[in-house]
Amino acid sequence: MIETGEGIDWAVVEALAFATLVVEVHDQETGEKYCPLGNIMADQDDELFTVSNSSLSEFGVLGFELGYLMESPNSLVIWEARFDNFSNGAQVIFDQFLSGGESKWLRQTGLVVLLPHGYMGQGPEHSSVRLERFLQVYYELDEQRRKVEAKDVAICRVEQLCPFPYDLIQRELKRYPNAEIVWVQEEPMNMGAYSYIAPRLSTAMKSLGRGTINDIKYIGRAPSAASATGFYSVHLKEQSEIVQKAVQKEPIESHS
Repeated sequence: MIETGEGIDWAVVEALAFATLVVEVHDQETGEKYCPLGNIMADQDDELFTVSNSSLSEFGVLGFELGYLMESPNSLVIWEARFDNFSNGAQVIFDQFLSGGESKWLRQTGLVVLLPHGYMGQGPEHSSVRLERFLQVYYELDEQRRKVEAKDVAICRVEQLCPFPYDLIQRELKRYPNAEIVWVQEEPMNMGAYSYIAPRLSTAMKSLGRGTINDIKYIGRAPSAASATGFYSVHLKEQSEIVQKAVQKEPIESHS
């Protein structure tokens, strides 16, 4: 696998990274190399190697990674959160050090932070519904459009929310004077960007005589108190309905 460069995925790379940590173990008192795998038998005279779980502290781990990087600025230090909401516990580090460190102490850091959006339907504790997965649903819409050969469907990605690009939106509206205007998002209606976009899109439409806010059709999840359903099968069903409805040939009902 290593020689050919094929079949290497993220999980393999993580395993190799952890393996390097095991190889580099040294006795903190003598400095001698210590092989954990050579000290796992119960009848050995040497100290046994024991694996212990630590507390789940994003604050502590990210703080350690940042401190390591500041002492070793030439290192590539990566902090990965399994879900984006895992950064909540480390918010102090983000605010005080990553965001404000340069202005306060003239210290730049090149810490790589991986924060997947985590919108996989596994429950509100795993999905923040903040706008972090920008433009992701576009690719699903485009794939469905190609699949059903919906050549009368145009997809416009709004790549800037604030300040709202009124001129660019109006330019696109002029390109499709007879088009039905639909806003598509994968988040629930009371989350995501819809409540922000709708009045601003309406303002852009009015000056062109394209209607009011009531003429903007909505496709997405229904209003919800939770950011995600918690059932993966339900999540996939909802996602499929959103994508299919967005490119359907029939007229779209308002606020569906």
